[in-house]
Amino acid sequence: MVDYKWALSLFAGVLLLTLGCNTVELPEPTDGDPVFALEGNIGAEGFEIAAGVDAYFMFTALTPNSDGPLKSLSRLEELDCITNCAPGWQFEFNGSPAMLDSIFLPGSAVPLIQPGTVEVDTIQKLVFSAFTFHTGGFDVVDYEWAFSDGSVANTPTVEKSIFGNTIYEVELTTTTFDECQSYTRKTISTESGEWECEVGFNIDTTGITADTAITAFYDFQFGQAESLIWQDSIPGEVVSLFPPQSAEGLTICLEGIFNQSCSASSCQTVVFPQAIAPPYVCNNDILAEVIMETDSIMISGPANGVTIRYQDEQGNIYASDIGLQNGEFSFSVLSAEPFERNDLDQPTLRLGIQFQCQLFDNEGVFWQEAVGEGWIAVAIPE
Repeated sequence: MVDYKWALSLFAGVLLLTLGCNTVELPEPTDGDPVFALEGNIGAEGFEIAAGVDAYFMFTALTPNSDGPLKSLSRLEELDCITNCAPGWQFEFNGSPAMLDSIFLPGSAVPLIQPGTVEVDTIQKLVFSAFTFHTGGFDVVDYEWAFSDGSVANTPTVEKSIFGNTIYEVELTTTTFDECQSYTRKTISTESGEWECEVGFNIDTTGITADTAITAFYDFQFGQAESLIWQDSIPGEVVSLFPPQSAEGLTICLEGIFNQSCSASSCQTVVFPQAIAPPYVCNNDILAEVIMETDSIMISGPANGVTIRYQDEQGNIYASDIGLQNGEFSFSVLSAEPFERNDLDQPTLRLGIQFQCQLFDNEGVFWQEAVGEGWIAVAIPE
């Protein structure tokens, strides 16, 4: 870890103010102290660099010089070196003129530019399908779905996307071509993909007429309910009902109560045709499938801020913007004071900075954590 002492001692400073490295301006040192310098740690190794020592220089440039997005580049590197150079640092600030003005203020926390992140959501997709049974052979002409979220639908199959695990209630009413109507209500767990509770029953249609009793039997394949209620108030596992006089049909409904939080209902209709024909029954059922899906969303990283780059003695460049930085990494401006204009005739500032970041190679693989503090020059808009 860095011992941030910076007692303004040791070296004379130097500022290079031209892109082509044609001239070198040496700012007058104050009491022999360097004007631009950095110290810190890369991993477990410490470093100290000062302009004016060991051929190091400070270079600044602002491009483009316009009212649009700007890039202020600062380099503390070895002068006129192409190969086998001493290690050096680059700081690239990006933003509009107003943004650069704000991030160069003392006390500013400058965002570390980094790639976008991918956010993945897991979604349960419920697929509900209507199953119909009609002994008279008539097709369904109307589907009416109602769901616990308040939505409705009128197609044979319905898809619902559910975020998180929940208990989801669904109702289905079907009407056939001969206006025979059926109803089913069930509750499904999105976590298990199983019905929490459901009821069903069978009607004995053997030899029945409009004048004979119709008997319905609870189907135990759906489990043992705590209570079963036929029609409005008739309890039990079996019910016998007489259709009304001159009835064209009789609808039989059963509600099963399984616990305090779950109940289910089912209705079937027995139809007695006016013409000479045997009675027939229509009913429906709900089939359900839970499909796990993932949804990926690309979230852009910050467009304005700073990128930190380090070049080692072998010429390898490691940068902060190739990988993701977590919350503990930061770049802060501790102080800012006007400095002389560079050779491009752009105004500059002398910034006191402090940073902590992760550095990545060009493949995006984490290399080392870097911590540093010191003074650099930056070119700023007029």
